[in-house]
Amino acid sequence: MARNRMIKPEFWSDEKTGMLLSSDEKCLFIGTWNFADDEGLINGNPVYLKSSIFPYANNISPEQIENILIKLSELEMIFRYKKNKQSYLWIVKFKTHQRIDKPGKPQNPPPSIQNTDYHLTVFRRDNYICHICGEYTDLNDKLNQTGSRCPSIDHLKPKSKGGSDYPSNLKTACISCNKSKGNENTPRTLQEYSENSIDHSKNGIDEVKLNEVKLKEKGGDIKAFSLPSQEIINESSIPKVTSDLNKICDELHETKIFPKAHAFKNTMLKNSKNERSILHTLSRCYLKKTFDKDGGPWAYCIKIINIEDGNFNERDYLKTVPESDPPF
Repeated sequence: MARNRMIKPEFWSDEKTGMLLSSDEKCLFIGTWNFADDEGLINGNPVYLKSSIFPYANNISPEQIENILIKLSELEMIFRYKKNKQSYLWIVKFKTHQRIDKPGKPQNPPPSIQNTDYHLTVFRRDNYICHICGEYTDLNDKLNQTGSRCPSIDHLKPKSKGGSDYPSNLKTACISCNKSKGNENTPRTLQEYSENSIDHSKNGIDEVKLNEVKLKEKGGDIKAFSLPSQEIINESSIPKVTSDLNKICDELHETKIFPKAHAFKNTMLKNSKNERSILHTLSRCYLKKTFDKDGGPWAYCIKIINIEDGNFNERDYLKTVPESDPPF
């Protein structure tokens, strides 16, 4: 059943869709929104998509639709999967493109939770940020280590309590937070998480992080914030953040939250601050949104960068400083 959907102005100015997709590719991608259910899932058969989205276009064939789907998949805009020999696709950032106030019952089955590619797609959708503590996860961290930052799939409503494997019920969580959460429902906000944790030391959250949790909460729910997707080439690589830095600076400038974001970024880079810590700092700035008149966003970011620049993974440092410079 086709549904009424809206197109946000940001869609046309997005670099990925604006520079990498042709008109037909954009049209197909937007068309999938109309025929997807409220989870962003849709029949992925090229013949079905051709008849639904391009019923009168004789110049577009199912074979061309297939080629477009391959491209959209490579750009991580959709995730293709099969259930009971039927092809489906998930529009990965569907909830970014569409606001669903009263979601209906899904009409299509979700991908298998055993599918590791599904896990990775959820991680990319969430920008590798743990939805509980708000910190970046690390694919290179050890899986079974205490306090591991390795990402894992967290069911917002546990399956033992009727939760599903649909994308809206899945979030990225570092293993440390996921284990501390146990089988309870995930608190909706970071403040609730801190208040519900009686012994914070056992949950892997020290006093500094609790202060950061309260700081984030003042700006709103962490789940409302979304960074541009990070590129992960393989497990031995680290996220490339240069393009993301430019995007978050553009957003801070356009929204007037931090008009001098680019100048701040350039100053920090000139002072040899780690790119990832700068990105993390600016993301917190975006989340906070309002600042004291005396200090303003620049002073706020300076305070955060002084903390964050010492907290990034050592592997990140070794891969971002010039080879001629000693790591310490």
